[in-house]
Amino acid sequence: MGNTGSNGWGRYVATQWACLALAFSATLGCTEVMDFEQGTESLLGPPFKVYMSPIGSNSNDGRSATTPVKSLWRVEDILLAANFDEASWADTNDQDVEVHIDPNNGRYFNQMMTDWDATNPNYVITFMSKDGSSVLPIFDGCTTISHTSCFLEYFFTVSKPGPTNVYFSYIRVERYGNGIQFEGLLTNPNSGNRISNCDFRLIGSTHTTSESGWDYPFGLYSVELDSSEHNYIMDNMFDRANNTTGWTHLHHLYIADRSDYNVIIGNTMKDSHGPVMKFRNESNYNIIEGNTFIKSSMPINEGAPPVAAAAYYDNYSTGEKSSCGNDFGYNILDGRWDCAAPLTAAAFKPAGNTCGGVPRVNVYGNTTTSTPCTYD
Repeated sequence: MGNTGSNGWGRYVATQWACLALAFSATLGCTEVMDFEQGTESLLGPPFKVYMSPIGSNSNDGRSATTPVKSLWRVEDILLAANFDEASWADTNDQDVEVHIDPNNGRYFNQMMTDWDATNPNYVITFMSKDGSSVLPIFDGCTTISHTSCFLEYFFTVSKPGPTNVYFSYIRVERYGNGIQFEGLLTNPNSGNRISNCDFRLIGSTHTTSESGWDYPFGLYSVELDSSEHNYIMDNMFDRANNTTGWTHLHHLYIADRSDYNVIIGNTMKDSHGPVMKFRNESNYNIIEGNTFIKSSMPINEGAPPVAAAAYYDNYSTGEKSSCGNDFGYNILDGRWDCAAPLTAAAFKPAGNTCGGVPRVNVYGNTTTSTPCTYD
């Protein structure tokens, strides 16, 4: 399928889309795409495996299915003790890492991983359903199944510059104020991450309870890229991102602060109060193709002029710059949040789709349903 946008990165991705749909690991097919994405070529042996289970114990070593650990922090401890984050990993192990997460023995309650540090610029770490199962393990931000006490903060953050190569595949995240964040520096972005075939649902303050450590009384994102580039977000379900207050601040995807050359394809995003995706402050040359937006966004009436309910929202504040050269094409737009009107493809604040002589976003080939919320 062809990309009629102006973004060369987008044209490359469009021609490789069928291949990308299969490329879920560094060793599974599509060599050209994987090398292009990662910037490295991997011909490694079997991965270094760590196992998790809701019925595991953090006193275990986590190195087999019969000795699983219970918590993400324990997985990180195991990897740091093995020097996965050090250059010496190439000499001692020379392996990618797989974290196999048991999906069958209950939920993973009350887990919040702040500033995950076990990354390596030359190796991939994949958080995945155990043994490649398509059954999704559930990370639940509440303390128990009664859902009376739930995190308003976040599930998982990676705050490191440079390539971090963190993959999430076939997991479910629910009842957190925020989901997954990849964060680098404006001068040295984070990069090389992937989220595929995952499920984010019930994100935001409507579905959580207050936590004193969080800076805001509402959620901001299901996934955030903040100074993070060359990432893939593909074939995921985003369902119900809602705040009780501050609803305009919550987005399924929040792309900010020079987050460039990211690929967002084949996702379903539904039932979000705020604009489904927000782009901010020089986040350029990203590709958003083949996604379905259902029952999402309401008009934003904060200041004049009001901004239409939109799948793609480009906003920047004083001292920031607009995002340029993004491509938004071949998506399905299926109604704003109240189903009273169609969903607009793109909206801007300040108004105007110009950016140094090029569009802020190239809009092409999208389909707007004749009846809003047809897919709901």
